[in-house]
Formats: sequence, C-alpha cells, structure tokens
Amino acid sequence: MTQPDQQIKWEGAKALSISNSEIQTFKRCRRKWYLSHYLEYGMPTGDVELGARSIGIKIHLAMDAWYATTVAGYTGPPVNPVQVIEELYEEDIVRWPNAAHELGRERELCRAMLEGYVEWLAESGADEFFRLVATETTVETESPVPGVKIRGRLDQRVVRSTDGARLFLDHKTKDSINEQARLLPLDEQMKMYSLLEYLDALNKTGGGPPERTDGGIYNILRRVKRTATAKPPFYGRIEVRHNMETLRSMWLRVQKVIEEMVITRQNLDAGGDHRYWAYPTPDGDCSWKCPFLSVCPMMDDGSNWEGLLEEHFVKVDPYERYGDGKIEKLEEK
Repeated sequence: MTQPDQQIKWEGAKALSISNSEIQTFKRCRRKWYLSHYLEYGMPTGDVELGARSIGIKIHLAMDAWYATTVAGYTGPPVNPVQVIEELYEEDIVRWPNAAHELGRERELCRAMLEGYVEWLAESGADEFFRLVATETTVETESPVPGVKIRGRLDQRVVRSTDGARLFLDHKTKDSINEQARLLPLDEQMKMYSLLEYLDALNKTGGGPPERTDGGIYNILRRVKRTATAKPPFYGRIEVRHNMETLRSMWLRVQKVIEEMVITRQNLDAGGDHRYWAYPTPDGDCSWKCPFLSVCPMMDDGSNWEGLLEEHFVKVDPYERYGDGKIEKLEEK
C-alpha cells in the first residue's frame, strides 16, 4: 500500500503498539486517552461497573469460552456460556453486595440473551458451516509510522466450508440489529481488522500475493430478555467485506491519527501542558461512558487531580489483553 512521504517516527524508550480501541479513544477524547493510555490509570478502585460496557465484556467472556470448547478436535466438555455468566455475576455480587440488586437484574438479562443464543444456533444452524481456526488471536504488524506497530484482537477466526471464505467473527451486544447494519459502512473496527488481516497475510507471503482474507462477520446479540412483548429478531449476523480502495483509505487514516498520537506523546514526554496537548471533548455520554468523570473538571480548576487519581484509581496495563500468553491457537495456519 502506498503512503505519503512523512518524517514523523517514534523513537521513545517505550515501544508503541496501538490498537483500534486506543485510536478511537484518542479521537473521541484526548483527555481520556491521556489518563488511560498515557498515564495508564484504570477504573476507580472498589467501584462496581454496570451497564452496556459491563454486559458486553461479560458476554464476550462467555462467548469465548463457548466457542473455544465446542470446536472439532476439542476433547473436553463444552463450557455452557450461561454458566460462565452466572459465575461472573456471582463473583461481582460477593465483591459488591450493595449493588446486588442491580447486578442481579443484569445477570437475568445476560442469562436470557445467552440461553436464547444457544437455542438460536440449534434452530438456525448458523455455525453449521464454520470451522474454527483460532480464538482470541492477536494480530500485529508495522504501522505506516516508523517505530509504531498496530494490532488487534480477533474474537474468532473461521473458515466457511461452503465457499472456503476465511473470516473473523466479532461479537457485539446491541439494542438494535437494523441500526448496527446501517452504521457498518462507517465502522472503523471492522476496517482495522480487515486491514490487519490483509497485512498479516501479506507479511507471511514475503510480499507475494497474500493468502485470501475475505472479511468479517458481526455476530449480534440484542440486549433484550425476549419477553412476549419484545419483537424479533434477537440475533443476527452481518457479513462485512472491504475492497482494496477502502483498505488504502483506512491505511492513510491510520497513518494520520498515529502521527498525531506520536506528536502528542513526544510533547507530553518533553513536559508539555496536558491541557494543550490532551484536551477534553465532553458530551452527554461522559456520565456513563467515562470512568474519569470526577477527575476531568479538577484538571482545569487547579484542584489536586493527581492526588485523586493516586487515591481512588489503579495503575493498569492498557495493552494487557493483547499478551501472547492469552492467544489460544486451535490449528496452525
């Protein structure tokens, strides 16, 4: 893929390997990126997490366990995703007894979603022609900016027996399947995954014609209990493919935002004011989407926001989920 001439490169002591999640955080709010990826602070200590993000994380864990134990060649008993959800919420209820009621309501929703998903698979045969190649796989390659890599973590890689298509599954919990379908042409996560898959295949062929990579499939579970008044469909799959021109556009877009991230890091490392280089972009979603809601205004009014971080937040590795030790390969490519 071609790229414009550029001089920016990363030469810092810390190696950079950037994911789509970090890119989206940087684009959405540089201050949140500054706190989470530059200073590396995570959720407040002792705070229970509820809502769409918590549900999505737990459903992902349950789906990973299900797919990793229901494939050809696996000899142990399959893990019931409903059992995984029950155990995850039981742990949270023990840890946060004061939030037991809210956690119990979420558990009921997740249980209904996963019970229905297993039934839907049996009735629809949606997985019948898939052969799982790998689960929870990290793909990493060089970015357009020297010194920086880009990476992503794919839920499942599959081969479809009907046409030999090599695809990746990405699980999503959404309120609406139709709304998700309308937004797909704009979705950068799928574009990034497709770009990574193409570049990974190209690297493995030494620059020759890449192994066929055909795109991805959104595996959507609606966040509903499937009551008598709820209207189906509750589950759906949407296949997404991007042509080479789309991938070239994504390659250029990735280059631009990574250049901006590198410049921002370099200036922060040199002592630049975070209010200039990592300014906030507040909107109506901050109240439920950002763990740093209490910190943000303190960073502008002269308060001791660093002390609040030290006392109530924890240091985390924002890249922990991409560790090689968590990759479970089911078949060598």
